[in-house]
Amino acid sequence: MKKILITSLATFILMFSCSKNDTVLSIGDSELDIKISLPADTKTKSVIFGTAFPSNSAIGVELLKFSDNSAYSSKTNIEFTTDGLGNWSSSENYILSPLKAKVYAYYPYQSLADNTLPFYSVPISVETVAEHNSDIDYMYATPVESEPAAVYNANNSINLNMNHSLTQISFIVYKDNYSGSGNLSKFFIEDATPGNGLILVNNTPSDLMMDIRDGVVTGGIEGVIERTLSTPIVIEEATTDPQFPSTDVDQLKSQVVSKGMSALIVPPGAVASGAVKFSFTIDGSTYSISNTSAINWGRGKQYIYKIKLAGTSLSLASVTITDWEAIPADDVIIQ
Repeated sequence: MKKILITSLATFILMFSCSKNDTVLSIGDSELDIKISLPADTKTKSVIFGTAFPSNSAIGVELLKFSDNSAYSSKTNIEFTTDGLGNWSSSENYILSPLKAKVYAYYPYQSLADNTLPFYSVPISVETVAEHNSDIDYMYATPVESEPAAVYNANNSINLNMNHSLTQISFIVYKDNYSGSGNLSKFFIEDATPGNGLILVNNTPSDLMMDIRDGVVTGGIEGVIERTLSTPIVIEEATTDPQFPSTDVDQLKSQVVSKGMSALIVPPGAVASGAVKFSFTIDGSTYSISNTSAINWGRGKQYIYKIKLAGTSLSLASVTITDWEAIPADDVIIQ
């Protein structure tokens, strides 16, 4: 769970943090200097596991009048950015009045066709062909839409929870009696039967849309997720000490980062047995396998598939389902 604490006396300033701890802002007459204590590691370049964001990462924030859902100020789509060192800033200020406001937020920020109008959705991208670890971790804030929680000049502090909008599919491939080098250079995720429409990608650059109120993604067309590893993974034999692949969820998630691969997809919901095909290019040859049991792929979940390469065939050993875990950071004091 990602939390944001917003507080102001005369000016409403938003700051983003993935920490489960509260962030406190103390405001004076001078410009705020925002600092955040962050873990030292970011587990991938794109998928947000904890509180560490790359430099120039940005979130978007929108305030709408509670009375009629019109713009609260002259601009609705406000950008906040980080320098990668835990400092977040924006050139925009929200001045709170006695009027109450609803609050929405999303990640990552993008400029819209008109940043002065109320909006409820933003375009997202799930590419057909891309480099591994280039997928974007789209998130939305649980909206603040109830009148008791609404923001205005007498209620200027609020907590926002950020949620993942996409589904993460991860693989650990290991070998048994395979004589090749085991260099895995590509992987694919696609509908086993064309026309089922489970695996969706962009039809045009802006046809996939995420609702910033609930994270629901609409649009797109059926396609193949193809991810290329710039540095191939060398498939290893299964071991018992240390255990690989691990049966411990935390260790298994770490093994995915160091020895596995992942892709982010539009949540398809119910997936029947045999409905999705996974393929892997290993030593120049492509090997395929389908899911062996019915499952529901939901947003904000990580599905880790353990796949054994034995001889020249693949078999699905197991699937582990887990939430994306946030890495707690220290409490933050802004002075």
